[in-house]
Amino acid sequence: MKKYINILMVAMLAMVTMCVFSACGGDDGDDLPGENEVTIQYVEPCFNWGATAEEVKDWMTSKPYKYMAGEKIMYYESNDGKSVITYMFDGTAKGLYFSLVSYATSNSRDYSSLISQTEKRYDTKMTKMDDQYEAYTGYATINGRTVGIMIQRNPTSVDVLFQIPE
Repeated sequence: MKKYINILMVAMLAMVTMCVFSACGGDDGDDLPGENEVTIQYVEPCFNWGATAEEVKDWMTSKPYKYMAGEKIMYYESNDGKSVITYMFDGTAKGLYFSLVSYATSNSRDYSSLISQTEKRYDTKMTKMDDQYEAYTGYATINGRTVGIMIQRNPTSVDVLFQIPE
């Protein structure tokens, strides 16, 4: 019995040693494919604040997106399946007041790229909310309106939200 326990302990020690050395190897070839490059293209949704659902549908006809569903909330999925645009409408003559672009990615470079592209496109500075959330917020003037912007990283997507204040 002692013999088997000793063999088991040596085997476990060997496995732990292999795991430690392979995890701490520091080899530059350990990166996941595509993790060091931007894999998405920035998408700008309709910013015709106050527009009706029909006006947004007309605006989207020239885009590589297909209409999915909705009336007060409309969804459009890109033809390549890499992003979804969500529009929300207020029924009381306010029209379009919220746009969300969701990018299907878990790549940290994509997240950083979306933050810097948003800052450049809308001449704003995005500020990290706090250490608990992977989210940045900011304000910009888009089409003559002050717009709140939030960029949030989730496990399988990055969301860019645009909303006019009430």
